[in-house]
Order: sequence, then structure tokens, then C-alpha cells
Amino acid sequence: MNNSKNLLFLQPTPSLRELQILLEIDKNKKVSQNSISEAVGIAPSMVNNYLKDFVEHELVLMEGKTHRKVNYFLTEKGAARRIQLLSKYMVEAVKLYKNAKFEISERLKAIRKEGIRRVVFYGAGETAEIAYTASEEIGFDVLAIVDSDVNRQGANFIGKTILPPSRIRIIKPEAVIITSLGYTDEIYTSIQHLEGENIKIRKI
Repeated sequence: MNNSKNLLFLQPTPSLRELQILLEIDKNKKVSQNSISEAVGIAPSMVNNYLKDFVEHELVLMEGKTHRKVNYFLTEKGAARRIQLLSKYMVEAVKLYKNAKFEISERLKAIRKEGIRRVVFYGAGETAEIAYTASEEIGFDVLAIVDSDVNRQGANFIGKTILPPSRIRIIKPEAVIITSLGYTDEIYTSIQHLEGENIKIRKI
């Protein structure tokens, strides 16, 4: 959840910040304002304002005389608030997941209508996870997952071992579907030569 500061279209709300801080306190009672600031992605002064509000509303107890030696504890009321916010967050996250799956499914259906069935996914990330789930319903045979990141190669991903892109030619899929949204153009350029070997390249 601490990656919310990198979001472009879904900016963190005060409720999300509140949840993040309560979760940090729940994980570590000796957590500092600076470490909360770093984890949540807001200034220490803003963390301080949140904590003052939490103490005032009896969500958090504070023990210690200095900022360097302060322990924070969730009260019963604070724990209940954490559960309430987390539940709402999970409901919204599921809705976003369903929306993402629908959009990806629509794109995959269009690719499937071309008569393509045997495919390789290029990019072992969150998009590939959603695409893999959708592909089973659409009727794709996902032969392999490849990724150019050598640190990922050899690892297990959705039940398959991540392979290097050099294996695509050996696997001989009907198409490579690029499932890495952040590097789509770069990936396409690196494997464009496969089209000369009757391997189609498609983007999500």
C-alpha cells in the first residue's frame, strides 16, 4: 500500500493516508514519525498533524516525552477504525481489479478473434496476472511467460517459470502478447524481428 505515492490517476485521499498511518502503527509500536513519513510518502510535519488528530480523537495513545522516544499504540477505537477503513479499501480495490480485468479481457478477445490461440506473455507483472486469469476464460493457451529482467528469470510466476525472451523462438507461439504496460514500445522494438518468423506481436 505504500506505493500509492506513485499513482498517476488515483491520488491518495486523506482516508487512505489515515489507514496507512494506522497500519504502520499497528505493525510497529516503536515506529517513528520519520519512518511513517517515508512509508506513507508524506512530510513528517503532516504525519505529526495526523498523529495529533488521532490522539485527540482517542484512536492512538502516545507514550514518551520526545519524538525520538515515543511509542504509539492503537486504542480499541483506533483498531476498529483501522478495520473499517481497510474493509472499505478492499471493496474499492476489488472494484478496480474487476474494471481492469474487463478492459484487458476485451483486448484479449479481440486478439483471440484473429484466430490466435497459442501465445507467450512478455512481461511478468501485475498486468500479466490479470491477463492470465482472463485468458483462461477466453480460450488462450499460454505457453510461457518471458521477461527481460534477469533477476526475474527462473522464478515461479502464476505457476510457470519465467523464461528469457531468447526462448520465444524455440517455443514457437502463434503470437507474443506484451503484458508489460510500462515498456510496451521498447519490448516491441526488441522482438519485432519475430514477425518475420510468422510470430505475431500484439499489445494489451
